Amino acid sequence: MPSARAEASGGFHSALTDDFQSAFFNPAGFAALNPVKLYSETSLQIKSVENVYNLYLDKFSGDALLRLIRERIEAGIVLGGPLCFGGINNGFGWRVYNAFRLNFSWDNNNVFVVRPMISEEFAAAFGYGLRLVDYNGITLDAGAFAQGFYRIVYEPEDVFVQELRHFFAEIDQNPYATEIGVSFNAGLRWTKNDNFSLAFSCRNLAPPVYTSYHYNLYKLFQSNVYKNVWGRMTPGLQAGFTVRFPSEIMHRWNTDLIFSADYSGIYELFAGSEKDLLLFIGAGIELRILEVLSLRGGWSEWSPCGGIGIDFTSFLLDISVSGKPISGSINDKKIWSISLNLSFMRRDYLADH
Repeated sequence: MPSARAEASGGFHSALTDDFQSAFFNPAGFAALNPVKLYSETSLQIKSVENVYNLYLDKFSGDALLRLIRERIEAGIVLGGPLCFGGINNGFGWRVYNAFRLNFSWDNNNVFVVRPMISEEFAAAFGYGLRLVDYNGITLDAGAFAQGFYRIVYEPEDVFVQELRHFFAEIDQNPYATEIGVSFNAGLRWTKNDNFSLAFSCRNLAPPVYTSYHYNLYKLFQSNVYKNVWGRMTPGLQAGFTVRFPSEIMHRWNTDLIFSADYSGIYELFAGSEKDLLLFIGAGIELRILEVLSLRGGWSEWSPCGGIGIDFTSFLLDISVSGKPISGSINDKKIWSISLNLSFMRRDYLADH
């Protein structure tokens, strides 16, 4: 599920687990988050390289189109929900959701070919968090959850530009793949006086993935498989900290200032990665005013990001703009994303809020 709050704040932060989505990033948050009786969410993310936007500004002129096809292009949409429900109570957390993705990429090495991809994913997660230490203002929380997923992927061979208009008409005639798998996430969070936190989170531990390939959409519904493959997802290890800057004036006006920073490439440091290791640095700051309006800004994947959030107690609205390089180099051109989250929940209050 896309998270506009995370996109605006430099990514998910292991030590900042004060809302529903972040608790499912680091499940140690299950132990500190007061009951969220029922959570529902719909999210939308639109992404594109800046060149596509410039083409619109130039009114799709011939010169703008020529400049565009000389470079690699990528654009897409991610729609989370409407099947998205969950809850957290007494340390137990659960959620189910779906996510739809549509993506197009255009490589400048073959300017007449477009590579499309469509996928639909369903996932369910269940976990538990507990407080290991609570003494003299110091707490230590731990948590874990298991998640199962089922994904349908339609990614045909490269499509010639002139045949792109037939892409959706022939969507039932090309090969499909289905993926089913299980992943395990775990985390630790140490906090002192609710003002300083250190945390460590692990994602995709021992994650087997079973992929089946089908000749077309009809064969998919008939469970007709021509190849099965076992694989694994790449694990993720992340560590970071969060600092809250309390003051008597801010407390009087129910206002918080929070700074968080993380490094998410610990596994890549030892396993080797083609991606620039500086891209794994993420940092963000959030100013919550009157516990209603949140102003956010940060740095993630060597790109700026920012956004706002409005908390109406049972209804939350989050909007963000963020960027990341189109490849694994910090010097490459960026894909810019606009994210929107609409969340509904029944809750008592958030313990860290």
